[in-house]
Amino acid sequence: MKNVRIRIVFTAVASAVFCSAGARTQAQSTSRTITPADCTAARLGTGLPISAIGEPVSAVTLEAPRWVEATRGLPAYCTVNGSMAPVDRAPTARPINFQVAFPSTWSGRAAQLGGGGMNGSIPALTGNPFGQGFVTYGSDSGHQAGGAGGGGRGGFGGGRGARAGGGTSATNPDDWALNDEAIRNLGYMQLKKTHDAALVLIERMYGARPTFNYFIGSSQGGREALTVAQRYPQDYDGVAANVPIVGFSSLMLARALNRIQAVQLSSRRPQTITELPLGQEFEGGTWNSDGVIVFAAGRAASPASQVEITTGFPVIISCDAIACTLFANKAAKEVKADV
Repeated sequence: MKNVRIRIVFTAVASAVFCSAGARTQAQSTSRTITPADCTAARLGTGLPISAIGEPVSAVTLEAPRWVEATRGLPAYCTVNGSMAPVDRAPTARPINFQVAFPSTWSGRAAQLGGGGMNGSIPALTGNPFGQGFVTYGSDSGHQAGGAGGGGRGGFGGGRGARAGGGTSATNPDDWALNDEAIRNLGYMQLKKTHDAALVLIERMYGARPTFNYFIGSSQGGREALTVAQRYPQDYDGVAANVPIVGFSSLMLARALNRIQAVQLSSRRPQTITELPLGQEFEGGTWNSDGVIVFAAGRAASPASQVEITTGFPVIISCDAIACTLFANKAAKEVKADV
């Protein structure tokens, strides 16, 4: 996009901004139309060159596009799904599944839609602003929903998770979180990759790139909106960041923190920790000023073994692949960790 100074909107009524921008667009350019005859692999292709993607991928493939007739107030449209293969070949690596929806009458505008929760599925694309003539596009952010999946705003029956060849592990669908490339994709890279792929396809479909391109997201998608404003401002004319998750760790621990504040110390009871990663042993630890102990990963241990952690305090736990954070319960005497 031409304009590096983008507009950031923190509001639930951001559609008003895009409606006003739409009036300018229609005044400046003529709408373009497509028909079922345009919704073909001959027009969109079966893949994209990796040189067109601004962050590293090893391949971009496209499924056959499909045409959907107008229904329930929605215009007819063409939709295509694609997949971007990771550079990393480790078993924990995942592709980025993405989707683009092309309305039959295009206003010259486009919007990338953010995800929700921990992502893992393609957001629904046919709500607003798609009905206003926008091309809409989004991705699953580079992993497929398992135990920690999420969802986005608005797509075809509520968003798509893993498809055939999508890369989800049958034994551990969340082991993508152990992969550095997948984590970087979630954090920021998938946003650029999806944007770049979508704009190539828009140009292939309509013969032109968008006059205006936006990012719209809530929650995790709101965090993504702030991320593109920071990292890729040249790609957007505006972003709508609704209730963005900017304190992600605090949000994930919110229930534990609320429980600590709400329950009297004398009424708390020890709990068994069941969330420690298999094959790792957590021992030792350091208190900080907030009354939290962080146990760093130690030597390998048998999945059947148990480690007795005796601190006299912690009972509430939040684990990731690196460490477990145990929140203080001063009525507890010990905690057993099933490893």
